[in-house]
Amino acid sequence: ERGLKVYAWLFTMNFGYTYAQQSDRQDALARNAQGENSLAVVHDRSQAFIDPYNRQAQIDYYQLIQAVLAREPDGVLFDYIRYPRGTGARSTVGRFQDLWIYGPASLQALYNRAKNKKGQALIERYITKGKISLNDLVSLDYLYPDEGVPDWQGRQISASETKESARSRLGQIQSELWFFSVAHAAQGIIDFLSFAASPVQRRNLPAGAVFFPDGNRLVGRGGFDSRLQAWDKFPASLEWHPMAYSICDDASCVVNEINTVRQMASPQTKIIPALAGSWGQTYKEHPSLEIQMSALHSAFPDIDSVSHFAYSWIEPQIDRQRQVCKLQ
Repeated sequence: ERGLKVYAWLFTMNFGYTYAQQSDRQDALARNAQGENSLAVVHDRSQAFIDPYNRQAQIDYYQLIQAVLAREPDGVLFDYIRYPRGTGARSTVGRFQDLWIYGPASLQALYNRAKNKKGQALIERYITKGKISLNDLVSLDYLYPDEGVPDWQGRQISASETKESARSRLGQIQSELWFFSVAHAAQGIIDFLSFAASPVQRRNLPAGAVFFPDGNRLVGRGGFDSRLQAWDKFPASLEWHPMAYSICDDASCVVNEINTVRQMASPQTKIIPALAGSWGQTYKEHPSLEIQMSALHSAFPDIDSVSHFAYSWIEPQIDRQRQVCKLQ
């Protein structure tokens, strides 16, 4: 009668600590160049992220979706559609060793993006050594004399490159390999989201992506927010649920976050902001929900739905009772 909808809200790439302890699931975990999984980087030990290219992780998540759909929710939201966010210097990635692409499946998928043998060999050397040298380019020209320049998915090859010396090509190719590796990491997230949402959409239920509007920030020259949450590339067919949790007295920062999302969204994409706060009072520095919702309605009268974080803030006593209920 009140128009409320009960969605399932699921962690996506964060499978949790218990999953990470299973001996037969170690290859499913995302890893960096040091072989670390996310538990070694994130202080919150509940955050164990998987390699989105890993088939076993995909199978396990598909089974979870089927179990959730059996409960007949009104829709399904997918959270943690990203890599972990480290602390301090690890909150950004500016070198390939920090990328979570060193699981076996992710590495193989990366190598498979090569479009010729010279390209694959160069990718492998870059991933193994952390950089490529002039000798790498020269030796590959001798190894594969019948091939042109190294090539991989998405690479734009200029007509003049085949005539340039190895020395003049080195810096440009090294830069391209970095951005190519970042794109590969980000694409894994996008593909995993599409895969997860497809069983929901086949039932004609709403499927939504939950994300932080600042999760895809560029940092400095060539650096990125470690989450690599490329939400601007999420499927337009999904609902977008930006978590607008910025703190300011008049909620203008919340409006700015949603405005950023609206500018990037397709016209057919439904935007449903997620707000943090409580009714009638400032809570943890967040202005009251009334202030936030009023500001959003004034700025974007076409937005007709919001969700609130967190129920435990709004109804703490009822939430404690909910946590000990028994499912029938």
